[in-house]
Amino acid sequence: MELKMEDQVPSTTKKIKLTENAVIHVGDELTKIQSLVKEMQFPPACSKDNALIMLIACHLKFGREVVDSFCLLMDSIPTTWSPSIYLKFLTEEWKGPFCVEEMYPWISKCHVPEVRSSEMSIYIGPPTGKCYDCSAWLTYHNPPTKVTYVSCRGEILKKKKVTLRCRSCDINYRFDMYGSRKNGYRFYEEPRDAISAVDTVFIDRIVYSLQWSFCLHSWVSSEGFAESWSEAFSHSKDDRIDRRVWQKGFWWGEIEDELHRLKAENEISDMGYRFKTKGDMDECMVYIDGLRQQNKYVHTEADCSKECKARGCGKLWTTDGLWKLRFPHCMFHVQNTIDDVATVNYPNVCTNQPEPYGAFCSYHSQYVHETDPDIPVKLRDFLSYELKKPNNNDDAVGDVPNGEQVISPLEEQSIENYKDGQSIGEVTTGKEAVSSVEQSLDVSYEVAEGEKESSFSIDKATSPLQEQSGQSFIHANIKCVTELLSPPEKTPALCYKDTGKRSTLRRMSRGIQVVVRAGGHIDMWTPLYVSESNGQVFLFIITWLYETLQDIQPNEWGKVILCYDNMCQLVLMRAGKKKLGLPPPYDEMWIRITKLIDTLHVRNHTRDMCKNELHPKKIDEIYPELKDTKNTQCAEQTFVYLGRHWRIANSMPKYHHLFYIHRICVRRNCYLATCNKQGRRPLLPGRKGKIVL
Repeated sequence: MELKMEDQVPSTTKKIKLTENAVIHVGDELTKIQSLVKEMQFPPACSKDNALIMLIACHLKFGREVVDSFCLLMDSIPTTWSPSIYLKFLTEEWKGPFCVEEMYPWISKCHVPEVRSSEMSIYIGPPTGKCYDCSAWLTYHNPPTKVTYVSCRGEILKKKKVTLRCRSCDINYRFDMYGSRKNGYRFYEEPRDAISAVDTVFIDRIVYSLQWSFCLHSWVSSEGFAESWSEAFSHSKDDRIDRRVWQKGFWWGEIEDELHRLKAENEISDMGYRFKTKGDMDECMVYIDGLRQQNKYVHTEADCSKECKARGCGKLWTTDGLWKLRFPHCMFHVQNTIDDVATVNYPNVCTNQPEPYGAFCSYHSQYVHETDPDIPVKLRDFLSYELKKPNNNDDAVGDVPNGEQVISPLEEQSIENYKDGQSIGEVTTGKEAVSSVEQSLDVSYEVAEGEKESSFSIDKATSPLQEQSGQSFIHANIKCVTELLSPPEKTPALCYKDTGKRSTLRRMSRGIQVVVRAGGHIDMWTPLYVSESNGQVFLFIITWLYETLQDIQPNEWGKVILCYDNMCQLVLMRAGKKKLGLPPPYDEMWIRITKLIDTLHVRNHTRDMCKNELHPKKIDEIYPELKDTKNTQCAEQTFVYLGRHWRIANSMPKYHHLFYIHRICVRRNCYLATCNKQGRRPLLPGRKGKIVL
């Protein structure tokens, strides 16, 4: 509490004014104040009245600046910690003319320390001073560590980080997490006001929010933001924060925000994931991606608006594939089966993330090394090894189970392209060229029973089925999935749809399949492999429908409209002509819903069925109020925005890529909901600079 005096205190002064209009009448105690000023004698009892007198005496004895600096120091140390720790740090930091142990009891009676942010504090540490399990006071653990703090004003501050400990529970309380090495660490229930990028660098949450806003709306990478931030505030070479630190801060901030979001939506309890080490970031991203596969993004009534409903939100959905967003995955050829039934209509690839600079995931790298040590597992070595082989389909690189062998090297055109130094991830092999990475190795992999969602391990082979439908849906509806992936029925190819199958030197995913509401809200998405095949799209749609129709009465399913540019091929699939192997009434959900082709692509279709039963004009019959406002091109409009993230997302490894796209979808949905609530149109890119929604 700051002390203000109306005048210089003469011998006849009767009152002194404090802050917040507090006035103390000293009256007959003036003699006592003068005695304290002269000899600094302490009153016998530490009452509030005596404390006010002592505070006045300190102002007159040491000066106002000294007392104010002491009060400021009290504010800069967290008051939630135990009194002994608080006094310890207060004593260490105070360099004034009086003793802390003598003056603190008096000044603390008059001055109640304010709760300040980490930016305004000298010490940063846990938000609590008591153990969450036993409610005992936390004890001093290790000496404070000097750290760097990036403030929202662009300042690079030097602070001291404190870690406290509950000795009875053996739990450490850090700034951002609490836990132990044995049981792991987890984030606090409430978000902290700074992000722990690395152990010695903290970024203010406002700065972190600015970083992801630039990424969301301006497509700025961490490297670009790091340079822009340093240039804007004219940081010296020593004060510049490395781009890798900004990247770490971005990822940790997004993981923390995502876990808080999942907890708020009751998808997890108790902050969910526990981190053993800082290296668990990838494992946590796999855990979050497992949850994403089974849940669509929430869009409540409060998130909608009249304009959103006028476009068909809640009545009309569109799905399509975006081929720009791709990531590398394991080059091992895997034969996927379900209950010993081959998935004929599904890509046989291992979707695991390759090892750094490797051609295979850790699971298949170990397998190749044990089976045939002559085969290199590093990416460039493996490609060079394949390129040097004679062009003979009978030459095998190594034996694998069931007598399968590595098949043919690249064609001569691909060899010349590779020698010319073209990008490994983007060199096409031509129409007749056969990529060795597409037919490199072959092994069967069966989806293991009893595995729960979000239990995927990056140390074993992973099927596309697990990522596009999830373990729980597969094993709960094994009959349905097996029927969906049966051989397709051969039909005349009257309507041609380019599914985007492409050969590259490095095996890459094909893109993502997205379901979008007519108002622009992204409902669900999944990665695609090899091509935008009917089997992958159909199984993904069935998974989405199973989640969406939970909140809609079965007699209203006919009013659910789904548009897709290749809908005729899905309708003609053998699995789509009969009931699904799901419990009633969901076995008829594909038959009951209204399936159409969007207005942008219907002109490319030539079948009579496409011009009649699947024509988008049926929307006007079901919902006459949407005749002039319906939006069947919401997926293409969304892709104009999402596609601009390809330069950032495609440079990431698989798990970072999927997590990044997931968080971009969450952020974008929140942005659209905010715009709807505020009654303004969202600022989204268009092909000619126009707003597309």
